[in-house]
Amino acid sequence: MKFPFIKSILLISASLTLISANLAGISISDYGDVYYINYSPINRSKDIHKYSFSTKRSKVYISLTDGKECVPVETLLDPTRTKIAYSQMCRNASQSSAKGIDIYYYVLTIAHLKTKNMAITINNVGHAFSFSPKGDAIAFVEESPGERGYPVPDDYVGGAWICDLKDGSRRLMVKSAHDLNWSAHDGNIYISDGSSVYRYNPAKMILNNTVYYGIYFSTDGKYYSTEITEDAPSKIYRSQDNAEMVEWNTMILARSPRQYRSMAFRFWSNKLKAAVFSVAPSDTENVIFSVSKGRILGQFSGKVIGINAQGDIVAVHPPLASHAAWATDRIQVIDLKRYQK
Repeated sequence: MKFPFIKSILLISASLTLISANLAGISISDYGDVYYINYSPINRSKDIHKYSFSTKRSKVYISLTDGKECVPVETLLDPTRTKIAYSQMCRNASQSSAKGIDIYYYVLTIAHLKTKNMAITINNVGHAFSFSPKGDAIAFVEESPGERGYPVPDDYVGGAWICDLKDGSRRLMVKSAHDLNWSAHDGNIYISDGSSVYRYNPAKMILNNTVYYGIYFSTDGKYYSTEITEDAPSKIYRSQDNAEMVEWNTMILARSPRQYRSMAFRFWSNKLKAAVFSVAPSDTENVIFSVSKGRILGQFSGKVIGINAQGDIVAVHPPLASHAAWATDRIQVIDLKRYQK
């Protein structure tokens, strides 16, 4: 079967080829504009760049001057597309000197896209953070760089938290967590500690245990996906009775070579009412599965690094000739809307 041709825009501007592996996080607006952090390890300069879909040009959008001993990690646009959050890993100079060993910490910064002013900074947040559906709050997991047992920053607490972006107030949701997702389908925050999934109601401030195995739900909440682990591939489950969608998962797994048979959840496409999974043996082949139609819509290539709010525009690092790796010095923006037919 032939898959539909995918319209794409290849970004090969000088600024992009300069950053190579020093690219941190990709965020895409609903219009296809791409925000990314350009980091130079030589002079430790870093800026948020914006690639305009309409003009096909890239320029510095926000200059970051918040510490030369920091390396950018992730970026994320809020659902209203008025704020951008970016995390960095920084060296704690005073604590490192006192303990005779380099101590690092994460810091999350949220800035207004229109005014470019910094709204708030939160220490010890690196990878796991999620905006509320209205963009007026953010949930996050406190993390510390390094292996278990490695010294942590003095202000590290751990656990999953919620922060009100209007006044900066914070409250603890659960003491142990490693990932979370503020789901738009019911407005609740789903938190995983690696063995259990909790549901936190931010309006009532109530935490409940659930029977779910994953935290990433479809737009209507009828299905959810688990993340890949060392022991098992990602899978789609039906929320109502927590039943594994065996036939669907088998269809997706069949797109990977028989000797590998693995798949990893990437994102939900609200526009296509579909889930996207990368299939083994590499992360460069992606399958689009429609949960409304119960079939595969198509396939596209590249290492997924960012999507827009509706999940119908995706940024990837294009695969190399062998498809076993990807070109980190290039970004390809792919329009998935043609799969709606």
